[in-house]
Amino acid sequence: MVEGPGHIPINEIEANIILEKRMSGESPFYMLGPITTDIAPGYDHITAAIGAALSSAYGADFICYVTPSEHLGLPFPEDVREGVMAARIAAHIGDMIKLGRKERDKEMSKARRDMDWARQFALAIDPERAMEIKGKRDNGDEHMCTMCGKFCANDILMGMFTNDMEGSDKR
Repeated sequence: MVEGPGHIPINEIEANIILEKRMSGESPFYMLGPITTDIAPGYDHITAAIGAALSSAYGADFICYVTPSEHLGLPFPEDVREGVMAARIAAHIGDMIKLGRKERDKEMSKARRDMDWARQFALAIDPERAMEIKGKRDNGDEHMCTMCGKFCANDILMGMFTNDMEGSDKR
């Protein structure tokens, strides 16, 4: 296995992976992050997730999780959890591109359209956090998201569709 660099500008990720894999005879490539900018202490897990998603899409075989405390101090357990979740999301994004794995995202889109909260939580990469956030923002109506309320595009469109369908039956 070949271990790659941990700090790479976003526009150099693809070339770095191609070069490393070619020089190593296509050995498995482990990308450390990569952190794509150095000006975000406390948010290195986000800059690394951006780099990791691209690294995975371009052919990296393994990615490294990075914590928010990277370069600032040893991580606490919550830092590790945030870093791992960011890396899991990045790996999923990379797999969507590299492996064409889009089924789960399509299922989530349908569950959101249908306001099927149970299905959304089941498909979520971190269902506990999704349920926690939703629970803190309860709007009293399970058929609406808490972002839109009465201005929910799904409800408006479904109402228009239902009215059109009812109108066509009367003709």
